[in-house]
Amino acid sequence: MMPGTFAFRQAGKLPFMTLDTVGWTTDAGVGYGNDGLARRDYGHVIFQYTLSGEGRIDLGGQTHALPAGTGFFVRVPSAHRYYYPPDGQEPWAFVWLNARGEDAVRLWDRIVELRGPVVRLSADSSPIARFWELYRAVSTER
Repeated sequence: MMPGTFAFRQAGKLPFMTLDTVGWTTDAGVGYGNDGLARRDYGHVIFQYTLSGEGRIDLGGQTHALPAGTGFFVRVPSAHRYYYPPDGQEPWAFVWLNARGEDAVRLWDRIVELRGPVVRLSADSSPIARFWELYRAVSTER
């Protein structure tokens, strides 16, 4: 499999969860970042998981390191900013999944309520294994 981004666009407002984008990048570096209040795309939720390197996320007045094995859950729009740190030593590699719909928002809110917005997951955990199954299906089986 190769790194890439795959988008699924839906017309109109949908009352359930739909996949918006799924992706894998291996080379985020200086200058990479997203501000949750300044993005042009909005109305979705994000799960992003670090594979290698390290990023940062600013949430609720705190900065959290995002080393390998760390993920985060956020809504867009919301007050957050994730980025490659200016003192980074190696490219930030990560995967992500964006979803839309009322059920997606409820699910993200529930996860954050139970686990917090920043989570540790092993690379062989069930959620990460399921992500790779989805990515493989989208990227190779189309």
